[in-house]
Amino acid sequence: MNCSIFAQDVALFTQNNALGINLKYEIYPLNPNQCGTFVYNRSGSTICVPPNSLERADNKPLTDVKIYYREFHNAEDIVAGDISMNAMIDGKIKTLETVGMFDIQAFDGQTPLRIKAGQKIQVRMGSMTEKTNGVRFFKYNPDKRIWNLLPNDKSINELPTSEDNVPFENVSEWNEGEDAYAWNNDFVAKLYRTAGIQEFGMHNYDYIHNCPDPIMMQAKFESSKKYPNVSVYVVYEGVNTVIYFTPDTTMTVAKETFYIENGKKFKILVVSNDIPRNTNRNKVKNPNYAVSIFNPTSINFDASKFRDKSYTFKTEPVNIQSEEELSSKLKF
Repeated sequence: MNCSIFAQDVALFTQNNALGINLKYEIYPLNPNQCGTFVYNRSGSTICVPPNSLERADNKPLTDVKIYYREFHNAEDIVAGDISMNAMIDGKIKTLETVGMFDIQAFDGQTPLRIKAGQKIQVRMGSMTEKTNGVRFFKYNPDKRIWNLLPNDKSINELPTSEDNVPFENVSEWNEGEDAYAWNNDFVAKLYRTAGIQEFGMHNYDYIHNCPDPIMMQAKFESSKKYPNVSVYVVYEGVNTVIYFTPDTTMTVAKETFYIENGKKFKILVVSNDIPRNTNRNKVKNPNYAVSIFNPTSINFDASKFRDKSYTFKTEPVNIQSEEELSSKLKF
């Protein structure tokens, strides 16, 4: 059986997220009656869809099927995706640190599809780290903003081979049992993680994030522009997670909740907007966003001096319209 790789005809789909940033998905056209394998350009990951494995909820015939796919590999990606990194593990909320996550969807025209019972889609994701100890496989619940551990969370881990770095323009066809992957110079996969998924949505390879010395404080935030719906994101240098907080209407996070990890470089991103989080932002015309950043190095801020105390973070407004601009603002 031959599986065509759709590399040259990849389109980009953008969707306005909670930060007012357009998220980019690659789109792959699929003949649902044939096996289709697709290459994600950023990392060389592959998605293999078996023939006759998709269906509509109304059981109508499939006529215009497309696969939507993107990945998240660092804190900037997580903030851009407005993704919570909380998980329910053994009845307790834990913060996760990712070694790579992906979001995969399928549509027939505008109608979302599902994977047929007993079928699986194989995703072989390129990861920027070789870490495997403690790594588990999770699926995201976007309504509750929490990750759930999958019952069968084992994956196959493989080191890259020379065949993984095939130039993109030379890839035309993939035969079952052979490997061929796109090459992207700004991303080098150190490990490929393969799993079969039974549902569309966001999946994540994670381990529990360790914070041995949290500096608890009552945090207040001041910015020149305010809207009623506020989110606070804390990112740390070299840490692939985001600590997320929701202040009350006074722009305050209680000291029992807010913390800074001692001894780590960090930045705080405060996002406020004039529409609630659960609103479909694609149906709102011209929503207003205010994004501001607190950079502790600019004022030689020492969080340890404010343990169990109150502190007002005065954030500087920034203009962020794209993932690239967000990444540049969050770099250390």
